Parts: sequence; structure tokens; C-alpha cells
Amino acid sequence: CSLSFEQAKVDPALELQHRVFEHLLWDTQSNGYGLRSLVYMSDQKVLATCSKNGSICFWSIGDTIELKEEKLNLEKNVNFAKYCAISEEKKYFVVGTGRGVHIYNMAEGAIKLFGMIDEDKIVKDLEFIIEENKLLTAYSESLVKVWNLDSLEMEKTIDLQKYNIKGEKHTVIY
Repeated sequence: CSLSFEQAKVDPALELQHRVFEHLLWDTQSNGYGLRSLVYMSDQKVLATCSKNGSICFWSIGDTIELKEEKLNLEKNVNFAKYCAISEEKKYFVVGTGRGVHIYNMAEGAIKLFGMIDEDKIVKDLEFIIEENKLLTAYSESLVKVWNLDSLEMEKTIDLQKYNIKGEKHTVIY
């Protein structure tokens, strides 16, 4: 990081970097964990900073930058976080941890736990299919799961080892 604490303190143009830097510095000094993921929710003008130790802070970004009261402490290692605004009623903030995926609905600007999927599984990444209201989760075992975002029911599992690079199904020989 090329931004020094003193430099961020004196340059008002660096206010956002300063506040994020403060959180990163505090988090690293206080418990040895660093920032793991940044998620900007442009429709809500909110930045989420996610630390490896499971603490998640939400920053209101407007004329001023302020730490919001809503915070999460998942007490689990955070691998990544993502956000998707499907509609006014469906705005999802999703956190992948070392033990499952936490799904929050932020439709009214508040953080409300919508549900959890794949508890005790390490999800490596996820992606939204907005048009179909689906969530895809990826695992190190070359598996992808397709989830319905309304019911949080798993619809299918795709084993990527059964397909070649062209997407054609083939037999894996070991």
C-alpha cells in the first residue's frame, strides 16, 4: 500500500482512502488480520470492508464518509464478499466464509440475514445470474452449485471435471 497514514490525514481528497486505511491499520494492529475484500454498493452509496477475521464494516459515502452503525462480526474467516441489486426488493450482500455462505438482504438499507447455504463448506467464489434470480457457488473440487435465490434451495450441481474446454461432456480417465 503506497498510502501513508500521515499523507491520508492531511489530504482531504484522500478521505475515503484514509478511512479505509484507518480500518485496515486498526484491524491489523488489534488482531493481526487484514482487509480481505472491498465491496461498493453504488445504488446505496455504501462501501463494505471485510476482514479475514469476519468483521465487516459499512461506510456511508456521500458528501462525508462515515462508518455506519450496522456492522457484522461473523467470527469466521471471510474469503470474499459480493453485492447484487436485482430489484428494489432484492438487494443481496453475500459473504463467503470458511464455513458456508451468508446471504443478507439490504433492500431497505438495513442488513438482514436472509439465510445461509452450504454450512461447513469452503466456497471459493460465487456469481449471480440476475435474469434468472440464481446464485452460482464454486468449490475447489471443481464443483459448481446452482441456487434459487428466492428459496435458497440448491437446484443442481455441475461437476466441471466431466467437461472439456469446449463444454463437451467426456469421460474422465484416471
